[in-house]
Amino acid sequence: MESAGQAWDSIAQQFGTHYAAVSSRKDWQDDEYYETGRREWENSIKPWLPEPAWLGIDLGCGDGRIAFAATPPDSGIGLYCVDSSEEMCLEFGRQAELRGDPLPRRATRISTPEELIQHLATQAGNIDFAYCKSVFIHIPRRIAFGYTQAIQALLRPGGRFIFDYCNLRHKTYVNSLKQTTASIVKGDNPIRLNPGMEYYLPEEWDFVLNEFGWKIIHHAVGERNLVVVEKP
Repeated sequence: MESAGQAWDSIAQQFGTHYAAVSSRKDWQDDEYYETGRREWENSIKPWLPEPAWLGIDLGCGDGRIAFAATPPDSGIGLYCVDSSEEMCLEFGRQAELRGDPLPRRATRISTPEELIQHLATQAGNIDFAYCKSVFIHIPRRIAFGYTQAIQALLRPGGRFIFDYCNLRHKTYVNSLKQTTASIVKGDNPIRLNPGMEYYLPEEWDFVLNEFGWKIIHHAVGERNLVVVEKP
């Protein structure tokens, strides 16, 4: 059975047509896809950053949709970008080249919380913030919880982790869950049908975060819930 990482490798390859079209335009930064990244950074990440916020982690960076918006050359922010898909990491590098970005840009393939800690071992206790947007729906919940602990180990005291998850109580994800499980019963590959399969109840995250010793700063309940937690 195809893994979620392999599914996203395939998706990244399919993005090539879009990138080829964008690369021929001088106004590519106005593309709606990248505009969504700027909006996410400005509206749901930047307002929650701690002070100071000079060193961060983009967990599940994909092709850099948010990362490039977060770190223009004059931002002064250093950002470690990681993703479980090798193809997405390669696309991240291609996008940096396409942008003519003066900063050295690369994303590192990380598949487990343990690999994340090993990759950033020299920075443990120095990271100001981390964010993870539209990612936890794509990985098993035990791994998502593991990443939460890994991020906590890497942050400095007062550092913040900003992430979102899909609320199982919302009708969008109830319907999606029904459709996906019905397909599994028929024998279809659920990963190919829908790389995102993990939905959570708000109280589940409240319980886990409290057990892990996080201070919950913000937990908005809706379709896709935004959570901001701080390391004591």
